[in-house]
Amino acid sequence: MSRSTDNGNSWNRNNLFYGGSITVLGYDPGHPDTIYAIGHRNGDWVLYRSANNGSAWSELAFSGFEGTPVSILVSPSDPKRLAAGSSEGLFQSLDEGETWAAVTGVPEGVNDLYQSEYLDAMVICTDNGLWIWPQWTGVPLYWGEDPGIPAVRRVTDFGSNHMMAGTLGAGVWTASLESWISDQLYAPVTVPSTVCVTPNPICDGSASVGFLVPEAAQTDVLVYDLSGRLLENTFCGYLEEGFNTQQINVERLYPGVYIVIVRSGLNLKAAEFAVLK
Repeated sequence: MSRSTDNGNSWNRNNLFYGGSITVLGYDPGHPDTIYAIGHRNGDWVLYRSANNGSAWSELAFSGFEGTPVSILVSPSDPKRLAAGSSEGLFQSLDEGETWAAVTGVPEGVNDLYQSEYLDAMVICTDNGLWIWPQWTGVPLYWGEDPGIPAVRRVTDFGSNHMMAGTLGAGVWTASLESWISDQLYAPVTVPSTVCVTPNPICDGSASVGFLVPEAAQTDVLVYDLSGRLLENTFCGYLEEGFNTQQINVERLYPGVYIVIVRSGLNLKAAEFAVLK
């Protein structure tokens, strides 16, 4: 690993260990001098932390982590909380990287993690589309995918209300509050919706409904059957701009397909979900 102190004009080599390589780097956004490095040494994955901008490093236990690591993030609100993606899914640590546990709800094949200021959420790129983890709480929500080529490699915020996503074989896509459009063709596609239901289908209990509120407004989350009959008003209240989640209780719903509609001010968005019992 090499380190520069002059904006990349010159570099000095820093050997953490011999017989291996560093593959993942991350830093604490609240304390930029704190850096994390994941490497491969003698057949094992190892994790190091530096609290002084890479001048000195200490090895962490890294217990409980599985798979090949691809990305590491530090929570913007809690410096002791870390998240790392791997070939086996999403893992988190609550003790600065010493011990790790899998986060339920995210499939295997994570390609990258990105903390979006636009969404105020972690965006998880996987071989099976995009997932969102608002404020790193609850169960991550499925956001969508390209139906033909679902693998997403990287995402980034773009402007004040757009994101860009690099896919495996489908080029680069840009996203607004409305839809995803091709960076080359500017053609609307069906992914991802601004309303996402997780899990879907729902086998029992409840599910999370995730949605974007483009501006602060009175908001309703409504459940309809396919005939257009209102079955439940799961939420009615004032929400601030940003990404929000609410719960749908399906205990009173029969097996079938339903529609959840989010009405916020003059904006109306919908998504289908299935109930299996």
